[in-house]
Amino acid sequence: MEEAMALANKIASNSPKSVAGHLQAVKLSVKYNKELLEEMATSIWDKVVYSEDLQEGLKSFSEKRAPVWRNK
Repeated sequence: MEEAMALANKIASNSPKSVAGHLQAVKLSVKYNKELLEEMATSIWDKVVYSEDLQEGLKSFSEKRAPVWRNK
């Protein structure tokens, strides 16, 4: 149980947009074929890569501080 809570806390500390995108990809992976999944993954990836949260993550890493996620 302790390990599960540690993992949950680690996941929760990430960008909400990134976590939601990964969760969506996992849920879709059981429903669709590989080709369609690749298209969907690209769409999800674009939402994360072009987000303000990605920029905040990179900036906070270079400044050696905790990120402030805005889910944007």
